Amino acid sequence: MQAAMTERDRIISVLKRRKPDRIPWATRLEIWHSSHTRSRTLPAECRDLDLLEIHDTLKLGRQAYCYVALAKLVGVEVSVEFNGKKIFHEKSPVLQYPRVTSLVPLSEPGKTIVSFHTPAGTARIGYKTTPELLAAAATPYMEEHIFKEEQDYTVLSWIAEHCEVVDNYGAFTSLEEEIGEQGFVIGMIGRVPFQEILLDYMGEERCFFELHDNPRSFHRFLARLTEAHGELLETALASPAFMLEFGDNFDGEMTNPNLFAEYCIPHMQGASDRIHAAGKVLGSHMDGDMGNLLALVPETGIDVAESFSPRPLSSVSFLDAWNAWKGRLLIWGGVSSPLFEPGTSDAQFESVLLDILKTIVPGGLSILGIADQAVGPSLFDRIKRAGELIELHGYYP
Repeated sequence: MQAAMTERDRIISVLKRRKPDRIPWATRLEIWHSSHTRSRTLPAECRDLDLLEIHDTLKLGRQAYCYVALAKLVGVEVSVEFNGKKIFHEKSPVLQYPRVTSLVPLSEPGKTIVSFHTPAGTARIGYKTTPELLAAAATPYMEEHIFKEEQDYTVLSWIAEHCEVVDNYGAFTSLEEEIGEQGFVIGMIGRVPFQEILLDYMGEERCFFELHDNPRSFHRFLARLTEAHGELLETALASPAFMLEFGDNFDGEMTNPNLFAEYCIPHMQGASDRIHAAGKVLGSHMDGDMGNLLALVPETGIDVAESFSPRPLSSVSFLDAWNAWKGRLLIWGGVSSPLFEPGTSDAQFESVLLDILKTIVPGGLSILGIADQAVGPSLFDRIKRAGELIELHGYYP
């Protein structure tokens, strides 16, 4: 008798476009778990279990992210102040950049200022944590982007030019070993350069003003980031990760079709070609409203639209995306997180999930998960019920 497939087996099978025994079911519980741990509201059956054991109890595969490369900010002195008190100072640190939320204390509310001192000048980022954000285990709010004025192009370009890529393979391998056959680790490679400028460096309003009012400086900086991403991709290609992913957080209202076509598709196509040549697959984190980008996404050459978040989180239904992308790219996610919350009835939740299963099971391929992920209000019993329904109705004929 053939051994039953593990969740890891199922995920890899789908990523290789092969039909497993049933639809894989895997998602992230970190925020849900942290939120309930902090508020001491973990369900009784979870209180003595670690995160992996909770996944096992729920019959839910564990999806995880790990950056396969980090940035060594050569020649940069990074200092951190929290509520006016210096808590960190290091020259040429190795960290995730330009998102440096790992430097933000999460023990109490407050304001964190991260400063980057270079021979070309100083730039800084401001983060805010509130009691509400801490209780929800949410990411600190960036209230001050690193780019604020024209002279910041000089500072940020200097950082980009001197930055070295450092592999993070050891952390990736350790996480894979921890999760084992119960799930899958995705190798993260940051955002595509335009999304990085939009979300991390400038924010949408300043980005659009710079594009319109200062296009020469904007495009020069974009070119420098694109060059730096080439080195990042080289490191990612040599990593142990089978699936690499841009953490793009695309939303078609913000990165509209014209911007997506001009600034994102070419970069993603180039990366996709190299990743496929290395025998790996490529995903993009597409957790926003993808309605006006549905037809364009397959042109990127990516294999997986990961954390795809349909109605009621966005204007797009699962069936809309399925019909637009079937046979061209895979959906990972697809079961919107509000369906797991008290505002949705049990009957409505089951109806939506069963419709999704009926759409996929005749022979299609997808990896189901809570999109974007389970959050504090997600009901434990409903997550458990989803696993039961997938076990009952998710097997292929």
